[in-house]
Amino acid sequence: MTIIIALICMLILSAVPLLIEIVIDTTFREIGNLRRAGVPFKDAWTMVVKEKLKRK
Repeated sequence: MTIIIALICMLILSAVPLLIEIVIDTTFREIGNLRRAGVPFKDAWTMVVKEKLKRK
């Protein structure tokens, strides 16, 4: 039983960095797209973060 719990914990912990990487990657991709459209960085960052918070 302990081994099963340990394996589940290891699986969860190994997935967390991947999820963080995906979130950061998509955030900076969206900011880059807005920057190419001519939006200033500060405004682009604010827009993307507000949108991410709305989704949660």
